Amino acid sequence: MGTGTSAAEQVLLGISEAAGSESGVLEAQTAPDERVLFVCTGNICRSPMAEAFARALVSSKAPHVQISSAGFLDEGRSVTREISKVMMKRGVDMSGHRSSVTAAVLDRRPDLIICMARQHVRAVTDLDPSLFTRTFTLKEFVRLAETEGPRRAGEPLAEYANKLAAGRQTGHMLGIRAADDIADPIGQSLSTYRKCATEIETLIIKMGALIWKAPSP
Repeated sequence: MGTGTSAAEQVLLGISEAAGSESGVLEAQTAPDERVLFVCTGNICRSPMAEAFARALVSSKAPHVQISSAGFLDEGRSVTREISKVMMKRGVDMSGHRSSVTAAVLDRRPDLIICMARQHVRAVTDLDPSLFTRTFTLKEFVRLAETEGPRRAGEPLAEYANKLAAGRQTGHMLGIRAADDIADPIGQSLSTYRKCATEIETLIIKMGALIWKAPSP
């Protein structure tokens, strides 16, 4: 992403602030250096978009949060041409992105790991079973957090994730389920990529409002 506030960042922040106006405004939590990791298959499509949207969201509201993304294939790859086009239309330059491998970044112990599909949750858990209680698909996390309610001010992100994970079992992550998975647009039309970007952006905004928002007094 480029320097300064991009058009996409302005849109994201504006929408997020409006979404939070009814029940408090987004603000940084007190815990230092929270780490959020987004994961997909190759780290060249879905998770880089999620990372970019999340970075825009936290840039001024929760600057202590470290946002990154990774996948399970080769490192050092650029985003797809379609992703570059879709994100550039949103004012986000993805030319500097290079893929990372999930196994190489888990030693940093992310506080929250957000995957694009159930298969990625299973893969992360295979690498480190202790991370299951803080690893979710993006759709699953938003659904559980909306049921639980926003994170309390000062509540560690990993503890909030553990609370959401209560009652979950690894067997719940078997198979493919539209209610939990964001479909991979690789090889599809440009309009499919646009729909994927919009879906991820919408979910990231909801996620941000739930974990980086102080509750109303």
